[in-house]
Amino acid sequence: MGYFDGASLFITTAADPGPGPGNPLTPTFAASHSVSHGYTVQVTNYDNNYEWSVVSSAGTATISASGLVTVTGLTPGQSATITVTTTKPGMPDGSAGTSGAALGVDSNGDGVADVDQDDVVSATNSTTGKTIAVSAESSAGSCDFGSFAVKQPGDLVVDDSYKYPLGLVGFTATCGTAGFTATIKQYYYDPPAGDFVLRKYVNNAYQTVGGATLERTTIDGANVLVITYDVTDGGVLDDDGIANGVVVDPAGPALLTESTVPGAPNTGIAPIISRVVFSGWLIGLGLALALVITTMSVRNQRR
Repeated sequence: MGYFDGASLFITTAADPGPGPGNPLTPTFAASHSVSHGYTVQVTNYDNNYEWSVVSSAGTATISASGLVTVTGLTPGQSATITVTTTKPGMPDGSAGTSGAALGVDSNGDGVADVDQDDVVSATNSTTGKTIAVSAESSAGSCDFGSFAVKQPGDLVVDDSYKYPLGLVGFTATCGTAGFTATIKQYYYDPPAGDFVLRKYVNNAYQTVGGATLERTTIDGANVLVITYDVTDGGVLDDDGIANGVVVDPAGPALLTESTVPGAPNTGIAPIISRVVFSGWLIGLGLALALVITTMSVRNQRR
């Protein structure tokens, strides 16, 4: 099969010879993922033998060494089209585009813009690059968020039995009357698969939060893990332990580590021990039988 690039004829084994002289590498894309103030999209045919560049119709776009395009600087719900170009000496430039949008202003999906609610806070999860949101409702009145940050378990102490692929949320919420009980909801966008439980860091140790509910839902077209639980000011889940009108709450979804999952692959040590014990039992049984046979033989000779 011949292929002519306008200057030379190349012999190929297929009608479409793929990227090469006279044939550009045209970018292809996976589905985009919306985050706060932007979106991400993976180039699916990324090749580090090429030079890659990206521009966006709005905001700012960058491309990583693995072909992940990140668009930032968009307003809530704003769309933007990116154009990605490939360049390599001796080959024509390839170019293709795709679009995406930032998450809307209603990150917790309650029908009210986050900016109009003091008891809702959202940000980009520093662990995953996806959106995370927290809301607080109290019987004592409205809640106001103070500090808010995504933490890693290593920032606190290591939890040997669990891993935290979404990090933990650390925040303070002021809800008025001392001793109030607040219903906290955490929203994690694009979570991985797995049977999560809510773990909380309190009194310098982790514990599983009883009564917490975890469900997966869809908000603004995105997959979201929603965790709901109650915290009482000054109670066992309030990290400062004081009924002072403020709850301090480092908590997050966790998965059992492989070594603690029931039915996880065995290390092989137990079977080895079992074989050793069984072999020892067989040797002991053989010695006992030999002793019995020898005794019977002696008695028969005496007769």
